Amino acid sequence: MASHKNQHFVPRCYLKPFTLDEKGLAINLYNIDKQASIQAAPVKGQCSRSYFYGKDLRLEKMLQKSESLYADAIRKITAPGYALQDLEKFVLPHFCLLQYSRTEAAAERAALVQSDMADIAFGGKVPADLRTSVKDAVQMSMKAFGETSHVINDLKVVLIRNMTDHPFITSDDPAIVTNRWYIQNLVARNKSFGIGSSGALFFLPVTPKVLCVIYDGDVYSMPHNHGWIDVHKLSDINLFNQHQILNCAANIYFHNWDSAVYIDRLYRDAMHMRPDIRHEIIVSILEHEDDWGKKYRVVNRSEIAEHEEVLIHVKHNRPRPTHWPSVIRWREKKRVYSNGSGVGFVRRSQVEEGGGYKNIY
Repeated sequence: MASHKNQHFVPRCYLKPFTLDEKGLAINLYNIDKQASIQAAPVKGQCSRSYFYGKDLRLEKMLQKSESLYADAIRKITAPGYALQDLEKFVLPHFCLLQYSRTEAAAERAALVQSDMADIAFGGKVPADLRTSVKDAVQMSMKAFGETSHVINDLKVVLIRNMTDHPFITSDDPAIVTNRWYIQNLVARNKSFGIGSSGALFFLPVTPKVLCVIYDGDVYSMPHNHGWIDVHKLSDINLFNQHQILNCAANIYFHNWDSAVYIDRLYRDAMHMRPDIRHEIIVSILEHEDDWGKKYRVVNRSEIAEHEEVLIHVKHNRPRPTHWPSVIRWREKKRVYSNGSGVGFVRRSQVEEGGGYKNIY
């Protein structure tokens, strides 16, 4: 059992291409609190906690299967002459979503959301046995992944080949979920997006020279050659790397020590854009009810009376980059679906039959 005590929430097979000589033993890192780089830190202690997935090891063993598939995919991708295949088109998005769900930062965010909601429900007096711990949140996240992983099956996959002298970097929270359409479109302003939303984008650096983009093909156009897009603009590489800066919890990881100055500059340029608060709890109380339905009013928590009917909405404050890589282009005829409800704007695959959805373009 002791040999399985140290459990990684960013697996070593993922970090290996970013390690020194790709041996998986040591890695360079930039710590954002100290704003300083550390050379050749042991990989064994990075992105891991004791029994993070539990002592029964069931979840740990399940994750090992996914990690094995991912490691095989990376061996193929990095081989000369590789063209993107259907198996890797399946493995990469699902590994990315799993990685997004399994980090310590993700668990802490989920636990904080659950605790805030419980505080409202119990008037700030939550019973100890109903409080959500980080380890509870990990279990919930893994269950949610199993229930929702099919949602991303419609997304397209491309590989970005970095042709510049500067590397792709990664972090302790490396799977990026973002949405250019939601962030830039006025009709979606102040609305939260998820993995089923129109305009979904996932970024996952897989080596210092390769990054995977998973995207909504009804909103974006990314012309490629057998799954590859060669990027020669350093500005594009910087913008992909900016997402790691904005999303990381504590550490940024990089392959070559010569990149330390470059990464320090990237961080200092983007640090002011990192959200101070990752989520907000919006509370509404029942104001009026008639034959047409119920009307709620947004209030402060202090205005909630005991036993009052309350609606709770979680708004996630997603990082907003300065610009977007030029390779992520708009599709000329977009398909974005809405039924006017709080569900927001969804992809064709998420449209419910009879739900009143229409293509808004």
